[in-house]
Amino acid sequence: MTNTARRDGELCTACGEGRLSSHVEMEQFEYGGTQGQVPMHYSVCNHCGSELTGATEARVNKRAANAFKKEVDRLLSGAAICAFRKTFGLSQSLAAQLFGGGKIAFSRYENDDIVQSEAMDSLLWLCSMNPANVALLAEKRHLALSADVQALLQQASMNRGVLSSTKLETVFVSHFSALTKRAGASFSQNHEAALGKFTMNSALPCNDQSYLDAA
Repeated sequence: MTNTARRDGELCTACGEGRLSSHVEMEQFEYGGTQGQVPMHYSVCNHCGSELTGATEARVNKRAANAFKKEVDRLLSGAAICAFRKTFGLSQSLAAQLFGGGKIAFSRYENDDIVQSEAMDSLLWLCSMNPANVALLAEKRHLALSADVQALLQQASMNRGVLSSTKLETVFVSHFSALTKRAGASFSQNHEAALGKFTMNSALPCNDQSYLDAA
C-alpha cells in the first residue's frame, strides 16, 4: 500500500502560477472517545500560500483515519488481514469468494480504504485460530482449493499449539487479547499457545507489506 502522497512541483490550482510542495502533519484525531495522532497530507503553494488537498492526498488521509478507527475498535489492521491471507496462500479474489464482502473487498480491507465489519473481523479471526475453518468455508461455497493452499492449511493445522515470535502471530495474539478483554475473559499463556505457528507465503503480493516491515 502506498501511504504517501507527493505533489511537489505541480502547478497550483488555486492561483495557476505557483508550484506545490508536499507536507505532512500529525493531527489530533478523535474517534469513539479515543484521541490519537494521525498523519495528514496536504500541499502548499509557494506563490499564493494556499493549502490544498488533492484526490491522492485525500485517499491517503482517509486510509490513515480508517487505520486509527480499526485500532480503536480493536479490529484487525490492513496489514494483519494481508498477513492472514498470505499465510494460507489465498489471493485477494479467492479470499473474497471465501469470506464474502465483494470482489475487491480484501484489497480495500488491506489498504484501509474501508473498515471491515465486526462480523467479518470475527470470521477472519476464527479462521486464523483454526485453519480447518477455511477448508470448511471452501466446501460450503463449492470452491476448489489448489494443492498449495491445501498444503498450507494442513501445515498450519498441524502446527497449532506451537507459539513462535513471528510478526503475524504477534498481530493475532494482540487481537485475541483484545477480544478476550472485551468479553471479560482472562488471557492466559494457554490461549496464546492455541494460536499455533504460521508460515508466511512470500510469493503472494501484499498491498500492505510496508506496514508489516515497519511493525
